[in-house]
Amino acid sequence: MSTSGGSSSRGTKLGSSSDLSSSKSPHNLGEPVGIFVYGTLMRGFKNFHMTQRAGWWHSTPGHVEGYDLYLLPFGYPAVVEGVGQVFGELQLFRDMQEALSVLDPFENVGRQYERVTVSVWTREGPRAAWMYRYLQPEQIKRVGGVHEPSGRYRE
Repeated sequence: MSTSGGSSSRGTKLGSSSDLSSSKSPHNLGEPVGIFVYGTLMRGFKNFHMTQRAGWWHSTPGHVEGYDLYLLPFGYPAVVEGVGQVFGELQLFRDMQEALSVLDPFENVGRQYERVTVSVWTREGPRAAWMYRYLQPEQIKRVGGVHEPSGRYRE
């Protein structure tokens, strides 16, 4: 994975000085249990087949706080740090490393998105998860991205 650097106020980048494979994720929730998805990787959307290929076995509804959702003209969304909530689902996989080896390249990690740890609020309470955050928020408006204040993706 090519993402590197320190940590941010809302998520911790993979490859930071406190490597996430041996440290606690946000709010001391432990290791990420799954991947929080908010767009085309959700059940019923056009790229769900990729999560199935990655070993998906279960999803539960959830949301993250402190992020904003933008609809991009390319047919998929972007999430960046902000003040809102983003709704999606926490997806669980048979083998997390296998899932990441499939989904990181699909999400263009290191070039378009970065994988960060977040706290996902579910019916069972907060859970640590990975999430793909857009790397270049300053380009969203330039490419015609539109803020979705509901925090819910729609195709």
